[in-house]
Amino acid sequence: MIISASSKVCGEIAKKIGSLDIFVLPRPLNKALLLQTFRFVMLSKEHNNVLQNEKEQLESKLRDVRLIDRAKCVLVEYLRISEADAHRQIQKRAMDMRTTQAEGAKDIIKTYVLNMKNGELYMCNAGDNLVHIYDGTQRKMKTITLSSAPTAGIFSSD
Repeated sequence: MIISASSKVCGEIAKKIGSLDIFVLPRPLNKALLLQTFRFVMLSKEHNNVLQNEKEQLESKLRDVRLIDRAKCVLVEYLRISEADAHRQIQKRAMDMRTTQAEGAKDIIKTYVLNMKNGELYMCNAGDNLVHIYDGTQRKMKTITLSSAPTAGIFSSD
C-alpha cells in the first residue's frame, strides 16, 4: 500500500506505521518517484510470495522427514531391525504402494502404533516420562506416568 502525506508529517506517519508493508510518500508527488515506488512494492510482494511458498515447501519436507523418522523408530522397536533396514522397508512400502515415503511411513505408523481393533493410540515424546493413550472405545485420553527416568521411543502394548 502506498500513502501520500505532506512532507512535514511524512516521517512521523512512517514511524507510527512501522513495518506494515505500507510506503509513505511525501507530497507533492513526483511521477517518477510514484512509479519507482509502485514497481518496488510489486517486486517486494512477488519476492514475499516466493519466500512464503518456499517456507511452506520446507515445512512440508520437515513434516515428512519427522514422519519417516517416527516410522523408522516404530520398525526398530517392534521388529528389532537396524535403522538402515527400517529405512529400506519404508522405501519398499512406498514403492509397493506407488506413493511417497511419507505415505508409506503413515501406513507403518497406523499398522504398528494405532490399534484399529480397540481404537487405542500410543504416543510418547522423546525425553518424556508420560505415555498418552487414546482409547477409542471410551473416546478419552489416558496418561500414564512412568516412574523411571525420562524415556524415548515407542512402547509395546503388553
